[in-house]
Amino acid sequence: MNQDTTKELPTSFEEQVLAGLAEIKTGLRDLDERVERLEAKAYDTKPMWKNALKEIAETRVEMREGFATVNQEFDKIRAEMREGFTAVRAEMHGEFDKVRAEMREGFANSHSELRRLERKFMVFHDSLLDIRTDLREFDERLQKVEPEMVL
Repeated sequence: MNQDTTKELPTSFEEQVLAGLAEIKTGLRDLDERVERLEAKAYDTKPMWKNALKEIAETRVEMREGFATVNQEFDKIRAEMREGFTAVRAEMHGEFDKVRAEMREGFANSHSELRRLERKFMVFHDSLLDIRTDLREFDERLQKVEPEMVL
């Protein structure tokens, strides 16, 4: 009843080498089976790729929708800016027209004022010449009278 469950070790060298090779062969078979199972799992990535492609497609759709929304907002802003610039241009043209009219009126008034001042200056000049002439006459007369007074 007492059975020895351990293997009996081979006694000859050749048997030991053959037994070692048999164990190596068995180990390699087990290793091959494990590698095949792992490779089968590794090659079975279709579900993962399908999910990844699905998510990429969904992201593309979301991005297109987002870009469409952004483009619409930019279009609204552009339209508002055009309207604003058009209004500013119209207002500026009106203001420029007012300034031009004021400048023309001012120049016309300035021109008439300048003519008036020119006439006054001419009168003043003429009066000054008359005064200088009178002074010369007085001086000449004084020159004549002075020698007579000294005596």
